[in-house]
Amino acid sequence: MAVACVCGLAWLFVKAKWANNTLRERALLVQARDIAGHVEISPKNTIELHLPPPLAEAYSTSESRYRFAIRDADGQNLISNSGHLGPLPELNGKDHKAYEYDANQRPPHHVFGAVYRTQVGDRTIYVQVERLSTNTSSLGKAVLEEFLVDGDWLEFLFLFVLIGVCLWIVDRGLRPLRHISEIAQSIGPANAHIRFSTDNVPREILPCILALNAVLDRLEDGLDRQKEFNANAAHQLRTPLAVLSANVQSLDDPAAIERLKIDVDQMTRIVSQLLLTAQLDNSTIDFEEIVDLNEIAADIAANLGPIAINADKTISLERSDAKLFVRTNGFALKAALQNLIENAIKHTPRKTSVLVRVTGLPAVDVIDSGPGISEELRPKVFERFWRGDKSADGAGLGLSIVKKIMTAMRGTVSVADAPGGGAQFTIRLPRDAIVEAGSEQAAPAVAERSTGDPTNEKLAKVA
Repeated sequence: MAVACVCGLAWLFVKAKWANNTLRERALLVQARDIAGHVEISPKNTIELHLPPPLAEAYSTSESRYRFAIRDADGQNLISNSGHLGPLPELNGKDHKAYEYDANQRPPHHVFGAVYRTQVGDRTIYVQVERLSTNTSSLGKAVLEEFLVDGDWLEFLFLFVLIGVCLWIVDRGLRPLRHISEIAQSIGPANAHIRFSTDNVPREILPCILALNAVLDRLEDGLDRQKEFNANAAHQLRTPLAVLSANVQSLDDPAAIERLKIDVDQMTRIVSQLLLTAQLDNSTIDFEEIVDLNEIAADIAANLGPIAINADKTISLERSDAKLFVRTNGFALKAALQNLIENAIKHTPRKTSVLVRVTGLPAVDVIDSGPGISEELRPKVFERFWRGDKSADGAGLGLSIVKKIMTAMRGTVSVADAPGGGAQFTIRLPRDAIVEAGSEQAAPAVAERSTGDPTNEKLAKVA
């Protein structure tokens, strides 16, 4: 816009200067033709000039800045009101020409002139008209330059106003695009049904919006099919695995039973994780259950205690100072915590312990004494089917399910270096999930825990 304004003003200046020169030359040429119209040949075959009184007075006063001369074909003066006219310029085949030059006289003058060639009878004459100027700038040029110099502040004001209006127009025109961008950022697997509105959308981008909505329709359809397949496959596999587990128990070889039981348990756990993933994808899990985070951690630690002992490892539990009730889903939280503790048991060395620590953030830390996880691999550990050790057992679903569960709970899961070496995984629930222990909402959970909860007995047996 600034370049356009500067170019526009430059064009205006050049155009005005050209118009000023053209008007001046045209005025001088009109004067020359007017004088030529009053030239006559006398009976003695001499050139005579009979100007009307007003015109004669304009050229004869001492203050007049106009002078003229009538010359013959050889350039000799025939009639003149001044002897100081410049030489006759070359016409180069034309019948008129404008010119200008600086006169060598005191005071210095700049002269603008015009020559007109015409026929009077059988004789060719040249009418030369000149105007003296003590200033090289004409009135029109002076006015123009005055306007440009004194109007600079108007030029900048106009430029700023013009840019402001353009910015407002662009901002208003792009407002629908910003709204569409905000909608696009909010679209994910959990709300794949959202579509872009076509209301108040510029018609230039309407085809793009319609195409994006069509793409989202196809993606949502594919996502629904995938979710449906995962849920059906996981559900259908549970019954054959249950039958297989029962049949394994009827075998005669205890060693074979133990090996097959481990394989069946691993398959059952993978199927359960797939079913949980499908439930999370379909948002069919209720997160309004009130549970005690300390008791959840103790229950999972007690259930996994025998696995740790069989691997010559232990699990230690640090509860928070007081009961810590949170609003979430107990089954999903147990699944997330169980995956973290099993992962820690797998990677901590023999003769070491896995620490499960409950804090009032509310959060649960799971700390092992293993090799830890390098910083470049930490973003990958929560990807589905990613395994750091390709030779290890497992499908690579555990940590990805933990992340999916915590995302559904509006919480987070993170990994860092443990203070004494190893890895520290932390699941953290949102602060507003905490329920005061003395509130009416926490009362049912307290009552349930007080009616024969075997968690402490399990911990005692594991110890």
